[in-house]
Amino acid sequence: MEKSRLAVRILVAVTGLALLGGVPAASAGDGYGAVMGSYVLPDSKRATDNGYGASLLGGVRLASGVNGELNLYGHQASPDGGGDDVKSYGGTVDLRFDLCEGPFVPFVLAGLGGQQDKLAGLKDGMTAFDVGVGVLAGLFRGEVRAYSLTDVDSIPGHSHAVDFRLNLGLQFGGGGASAAPVVATATAMTPAAAPAPIVDTDGDGVADSADKCPGTPRGTEVDRNGCANISKVVLKGVNFGTGSSTLLPAASETLRSVASAMKADPALKVEVGGYTDSIGDAAKNLALSERRAKAVKAFLVHEGIDGGRLATKGYGQASPADTNDTAAGRANNRRVAF
Repeated sequence: MEKSRLAVRILVAVTGLALLGGVPAASAGDGYGAVMGSYVLPDSKRATDNGYGASLLGGVRLASGVNGELNLYGHQASPDGGGDDVKSYGGTVDLRFDLCEGPFVPFVLAGLGGQQDKLAGLKDGMTAFDVGVGVLAGLFRGEVRAYSLTDVDSIPGHSHAVDFRLNLGLQFGGGGASAAPVVATATAMTPAAAPAPIVDTDGDGVADSADKCPGTPRGTEVDRNGCANISKVVLKGVNFGTGSSTLLPAASETLRSVASAMKADPALKVEVGGYTDSIGDAAKNLALSERRAKAVKAFLVHEGIDGGRLATKGYGQASPADTNDTAAGRANNRRVAF
């Protein structure tokens, strides 16, 4: 009869847990289990020493922070007057409410079930209501529960008792403490704008926006401001026919660039040096080189450059820029340099 009463009470509690399964669950179905050792402080009306035992627990996540648990337990305690130990077995179905999530999870719980005590061959079944508080930390689970026992027949003159259990053990599976979630943030990558093209009209390597001497003749070495920074510049493309001081047509474009550069830098003063190849008399070549220098000066003055900024000098066939053994080399030596 006592076994039947205990079974009915546990069945009622399990049915209640099944009905609670209808609660919407964030992670429904996550199951877990726990094994714990127990230290029992029985009601003083029992007249027994403190006892010890174990608990076997299974649970399932019903919703975020809400768990259903089936707790089976047993313990024994020695009577004050000696004799056989009092052995107790029971089970409860509990709802556990987690107070937060993370690596350290405090919780509260409450439930309903039944318990049976065995003493000197007698069995006493009773209804058990339990409440408790505890904490989860990694695999560790610790809790304190109070069991309110009704329909007690084994305590003379009393039908109610309250026992306390301290449970310590390990919990495995879901429903426990977890590491704090790491929230990944995605940073939108904005494609880098294509750099604006650099405009360098005179081709001296300095952008027009920073070029203080625009129109520098191509091939001239310039400083960071785009102005010529060497004392001698050979004007490529400014050539003459053999024995002539008449500028070839191709020279006009180069000399106009020189005029533009000098207009951009009014403080610039130059010496126009004329050169020849080695064909002919050296003295005649010296005079010819002077005429060639003056021809370049005349062109620049015509382009608006103050003649006072231009000096001329003939160097003849001295300091050739190329070989005099070929027609092309001789053509390069018939030149003007600043």
